[in-house]
Amino acid sequence: VKVISAHKDWYDDVCKLLAQKKSAKRETALMIIENQGADAYRTELEKAYATEKSDKLKSKISELLGSETKPAEISDEDLVTALTKGTKSKKVLWLFEQPFAPIHFTDDTIAEDIYLQALLLTYANADEGTLPPEGKALAQKLKADELETFALEVLSRWLEKGAEAKTKWAMYFAAIYGGHEAINCLKDYIKEWSKQSLNMRVALAVKAVNAVALNGSSYALMTVDNISRKYKSRAVRAAAVDALANAAKQLGLTTQELADKIVPDMGFDEKMCRTFDFGSRKFSVYLTPQLDIEIFEGEKKLKNLPKIGVNDDPALAEKATADFKEMKKQMKTVVDAQKQRLEYVLMLDRKWTAAAWKALFVKNPLMHCFAIGLIWGIYENGCLKTSFRYLDDGSFTNSDDDEIELSEVMQIGLVHPLELTEHEKEAWLEQLDDYKIIQPFDQLRRKVYKVAEIDKNKTACEIFKNTEITNTTLVNRMTKAGWYKGQAQDAGFFYEFIRNDISGKEKDPDGKLINIGMTAELKFSGTYIGYYEIEDVTVEELYFRLPDAAYNDNMKLGDVNPRYYSEVVLQLKKAINK
Repeated sequence: VKVISAHKDWYDDVCKLLAQKKSAKRETALMIIENQGADAYRTELEKAYATEKSDKLKSKISELLGSETKPAEISDEDLVTALTKGTKSKKVLWLFEQPFAPIHFTDDTIAEDIYLQALLLTYANADEGTLPPEGKALAQKLKADELETFALEVLSRWLEKGAEAKTKWAMYFAAIYGGHEAINCLKDYIKEWSKQSLNMRVALAVKAVNAVALNGSSYALMTVDNISRKYKSRAVRAAAVDALANAAKQLGLTTQELADKIVPDMGFDEKMCRTFDFGSRKFSVYLTPQLDIEIFEGEKKLKNLPKIGVNDDPALAEKATADFKEMKKQMKTVVDAQKQRLEYVLMLDRKWTAAAWKALFVKNPLMHCFAIGLIWGIYENGCLKTSFRYLDDGSFTNSDDDEIELSEVMQIGLVHPLELTEHEKEAWLEQLDDYKIIQPFDQLRRKVYKVAEIDKNKTACEIFKNTEITNTTLVNRMTKAGWYKGQAQDAGFFYEFIRNDISGKEKDPDGKLINIGMTAELKFSGTYIGYYEIEDVTVEELYFRLPDAAYNDNMKLGDVNPRYYSEVVLQLKKAINK
């Protein structure tokens, strides 16, 4: 750098160095340009900025061009030429062995293959897990519906070729532009890959989680949120937790606040209604408190959305019909995900301010329906002060059916039955029965388990100690309940099941990022990691600790959140049949 910087007549050589494939050579060129003065290289720097794949070098180029000076925008034609020059397209040509369906620009002209190759190359060349701005610019010029079809076909061809890790950029591209169908497809593969014993497939499942999160839509992030709770693979769940934390950080939110914001409204307004327009006819679809849908044409109730008629506007009617089918498909996914999330909230003791609670459970049509079927509590310093129910007319009542008011500063949470007396539970059950309300999940009737007074200073829960069960039954039930196997030890045996329940991340007083939540660990006599031979095993003690605590830094049972203790024991009672 020192030698070449002294020779401004070596301009062409520096320009060639700036265009080299290896990032270290491009970085060297930038150091020389900084020494010689960027003004002489402005044109070359602007071109380099448009195609640079390294965020570090891109930032350096921007700095050399001047913080107040925005690099001149390169034309689409020049960008495509720069990206596909020479043999650069080789990375993506395997996708073009068979022709794609025609894709049009927004002005209705057809995009040639070289344009599509350039678009894909922005992802093939990008740092993993990043959204290349050049790719976004090229994609915006294409018709969105045809781009979605193209992205789905890219995903299909990548999967057909064995979903090779070296070309996983195709998965990222599909996740960004393939719509809900791509997200659902990747979700299925994440589930399948995470079950496989091959580390490379589990690693690919982790990458797929990141790809889905990169999509950034409410539906995609809700999918990742669901993965963070229910998938069996520890690595996959951890990736989902991290992906959500990163997304929340970018938005300036906590992970829990993000989980609230990504709940889709499914197109329903605050009156629980969504209109589907056929041109000559309009149909009102209402969401019921039971999370079913009812269809009306005026005052007439219909069993289903009718077929397109001769007097309907074909374009409007076809779009409305497609939107209706997509809504019904999404409804099941979204409703199931929110049921699981709210039951998980019950376990982890989530609280909202009254204002935040109303924003989520009153204004969002889908969550409005959940709010009606559940019993809520007003808390002070973590203790339940009074329980209430939300009515579909917007009012709030207590267990005596008397109306109450909520102030904006109150702390609201889902009531756990261990916090209620038998009289209170019976009063609520009677009121729900009177109003013919079925709870979205078993809240009031769920069994509760408390730490005995004599056991509060112990660190080991011995409820399940010495219980015998076959290894295959234990493994299948525990993994289904969200527990994962401990590390394999001598001869490939493992001796514990663990569950990490991470509700978010925050910085400790030293600025270190730590996990918020709980970890539970169940010891047993051990079995081979593959559990090929059926044999009896013996369940031993249950332990609790903070998620970042040392392996044996277990909590006293009396210090464990009573909800978490009760819910973990409930899970194990079902798994072990004791």
